[in-house]
Amino acid sequence: MKLLGNSYLLLCISLFGFCYAKVEDYLKGIEFERTFSPIEGKVIDVKIAIPEKDYNDIIEKSQLSAQEFGAIYHGNYPEELKYTVKVSVNITVDDQVYSYDKVKFKVDGNNARIFNKLGYNLNLNKKDQFFGRKNLRLRADYFDITHIRAKLAVDLINKWNIPTVQETYANLYINDKYFGFYMFLDDIKPGWIQDIYQLPEDEEVKTLYSCSKSSLFSFSPENARRACQNEKG
Repeated sequence: MKLLGNSYLLLCISLFGFCYAKVEDYLKGIEFERTFSPIEGKVIDVKIAIPEKDYNDIIEKSQLSAQEFGAIYHGNYPEELKYTVKVSVNITVDDQVYSYDKVKFKVDGNNARIFNKLGYNLNLNKKDQFFGRKNLRLRADYFDITHIRAKLAVDLINKWNIPTVQETYANLYINDKYFGFYMFLDDIKPGWIQDIYQLPEDEEVKTLYSCSKSSLFSFSPENARRACQNEKG
């Protein structure tokens, strides 16, 4: 019993110490360029303005029940229900607002569309960037009620100097309606690979694949030819 009590005490001391340390301190010493460092440990506000018709379409069409997804569409979200719309986005960091127009906006994921809380993708114009990135995600992280597991995993990989995505937290608003607390991260696209590995902008990236078929359970040559293609944009 005493041992158990001491274990709880050590856990509480560790958590107390972590809370009062600077969150960004444990990310020091990363060798590759981590452009999200200025927003580390912050909760930013992402406000999206979308035409009312497109907003209503998202509410009506974006989600499927598990029965529809499995029985009708056989685990593949139908192309006719996928769409991208142009929106305006304001991102507030502390007191500074970053504004972007004609941002490509779409619902994220395939299987995740059966959940109550959806994720979203933002693709900024070629001339625009947010802290060095133009492809951004608002991830619902539906199964992690702590909102910490994915963040710790990404930060650890960053700390090990393995190039990967960066994350922080965000409050999401669409047409002034609060949509919830999200993970805000960059997205691995061809442009991300060009930036991270310093490739020429006009060089085609042929090493990033998108495998869209939910039936793909193994990366055999046959399955890869059938279900995978070079990622675009």
